[in-house]
Amino acid sequence: MNKWEAKFGFFWYNDDELFKFTQKDFDEKAKRIADAGINIVMTFSCTHFRWTFYRYWDRILRCIEMTVKACHKYGIKVVEHHSSHLTFNPQCQDDWDYMERILHARGSSIASWEGLAETVNDDICINGKPISSFRQIDGRTGKHAWSNYRGYCMCFNNPDYRQAYFQYLERVYQTGVDGIMTDDVQYFAQGHACACEYCRRLFKEETGYDLPEPGKAWEAFWRDYDNPVYIAWERFRRKSTERFQRAVNRHFEDLGLHLLRPNYVSGALNSNPTAYCFDMGSDLWDWIFQENCFSTLIRVSWPYWYVESLHRYALARKHGVPSMSLFYPDREDSYYFVWALAQSWGQMLTVTPEGYDLSSIEKKYRTFEKKYDRIYSDQQKIAPVALLFSLNNAYYVKAQKHTEEIFGFGQGMYLSNIPVDMVFDDDPLEKLEEYAMIVLPNLVMLDELQITRLRKYAEQGGMLFITGLPGIKAQDGTTRPLEKVLSLLGITSVPKKVTAEPSNFTVKYDGEESGTILGQQSEYIFEDAQNKGFLFAEKGVAGIWEKVGKGRIYWIPSGLSLDILRPLNADRFQRTEVRVQTPPNNADNIKKTMRLLMSPVKKALPVAFEKIAEDRVATVYLSSDKKKLIVHVVNTENVYPKTPVMIGHSDLVPSFVSDYRPKESEDTVLRLREDFQISKAVLISPENKEEIGIPVSVQEGSYVLSIPMESFYSYAAIVCDLE
Repeated sequence: MNKWEAKFGFFWYNDDELFKFTQKDFDEKAKRIADAGINIVMTFSCTHFRWTFYRYWDRILRCIEMTVKACHKYGIKVVEHHSSHLTFNPQCQDDWDYMERILHARGSSIASWEGLAETVNDDICINGKPISSFRQIDGRTGKHAWSNYRGYCMCFNNPDYRQAYFQYLERVYQTGVDGIMTDDVQYFAQGHACACEYCRRLFKEETGYDLPEPGKAWEAFWRDYDNPVYIAWERFRRKSTERFQRAVNRHFEDLGLHLLRPNYVSGALNSNPTAYCFDMGSDLWDWIFQENCFSTLIRVSWPYWYVESLHRYALARKHGVPSMSLFYPDREDSYYFVWALAQSWGQMLTVTPEGYDLSSIEKKYRTFEKKYDRIYSDQQKIAPVALLFSLNNAYYVKAQKHTEEIFGFGQGMYLSNIPVDMVFDDDPLEKLEEYAMIVLPNLVMLDELQITRLRKYAEQGGMLFITGLPGIKAQDGTTRPLEKVLSLLGITSVPKKVTAEPSNFTVKYDGEESGTILGQQSEYIFEDAQNKGFLFAEKGVAGIWEKVGKGRIYWIPSGLSLDILRPLNADRFQRTEVRVQTPPNNADNIKKTMRLLMSPVKKALPVAFEKIAEDRVATVYLSSDKKKLIVHVVNTENVYPKTPVMIGHSDLVPSFVSDYRPKESEDTVLRLREDFQISKAVLISPENKEEIGIPVSVQEGSYVLSIPMESFYSYAAIVCDLE
């Protein structure tokens, strides 16, 4: 299938489907989903922790088979999705209550499964091996590792587990599924797994190192990021999960099957103690998407999820596959909001409330997408700035600041309507040269080839914007002198370390003061560098620029303190709604900071907004055929509360309810970059029955568009035909 034509949905099979449905019921459910415009479903089930339901596999497989038969009848492909190894193993009343809440949210209960309560902790035998022998081992204790889900977990290097799981997968494939998502391929025990006999032996074979024994030796070893043995073990854990996912592909390919492999992860940018291999195995995935987690409050969490979308979009583009967002809306206002976000992020969308589907609401928006498929399919991002995201710095640097700055830069530019993209450690020079500026946010760990490549980018006319002390660690965790790194980059100024203290930074590009950044920390100062300074602390020059070849390098060795907007959780697995207080809204601060710091790319912006309401966020793309310029505008007025209030999942998204009208507004005026020549512009929105023509004029050599305030209220795309 054409992957960009896929319209994803979820097919839940819970108690009704497992115990009551006839084939006719499955057919009727599949028809409803197809009528909503969905042509591919991922299954989800109360039996997600599949090994907990080992005794019921025959029933589950019959249900999957009937699901496949029904979906295929209506042209829907089916991707079976379950946890590859997690189990419930309740040890106390809290654990039992947790298990019951999860099952209840997914349309089931412990009592639904005859004998489950009595057998859930049994040490069943598979192929003559007790299931307990499959488990991950906690390096601290030498005992079975405990997961985040009140149960045990299995080791991907354990050959007996692999044999048993692949045998189960063969049975799944026999039901006729079109794809497989083997979920939760992760190590647990808070980052202390796995230290089983198989992992110890493989680690020794591959690295020459021995893992320490439990107790004090392990405590001294764990999280010692200056120890090459620890760095090697962290890399080994991720290699192990990657190797397992590749083995899944080889297994079904050896069976003569060509299965679809969508995959998602919630947080790819943070340090991940579970060793999830999402990036490392990304060439396996047919759709690369993010889970914007079930319990996070959409109204508050969307700026955070936007930065994750930068990663998925860039990773998907790298492999020529679509990027997607998974959200959990449960009403039309929340659905419309996340639909608008996903389109404006250049992503496909899939949604599900936990336990059921939203096909009745989706139809309107899926129909709109289909009508404007040439706009929404495979959008090509235009951005003058890219953030360099580094797995090495996210995963293998102690107390890393890289991720925090990624989110700060990303949110600040997004909310300021500065288009931003993402690049990766291994991207070639040709990719870097697509951008006017590359931001290096606290990249402590760099290899010399990468440093050389970045210097070449600057020499050929690019701008590097560096924070922190770049490249002072090699990939094995050993240190590298800063002076050597500066020599490789072509930087001649060496900062002086001073006593760290709070400071405001004054921004002066080309000697002209433009504003002040509050709440920073001054730890490094440049002496005798007034003529090179662009950032000034109370003690002296905090940031310098240097000309390198045809380009420039901007450097702030103290780094930046960026007060980001974080996701907010309200547990949705409780029987009554959980309400929580929203954090302070710091959007104005990070917007001001980014507008000041990104002044050097102002002329490279594809679209400049001469007038736009403060809470409207805009993103810019080309259509897949490069014939249309697309500007998405999302109205976020009062979505993220301006002051702390108590909210829950039931609260409406204010600017996306059907009767919303802005209190005050004015026409939006945007100016296109001089190299964009257009023949016409129209506005499209699900709120309007027809396209609306947009007045266009030429002023001072640029096309200027004026968008009437009443032409849309919540979301619109301005589509310009390029000449």
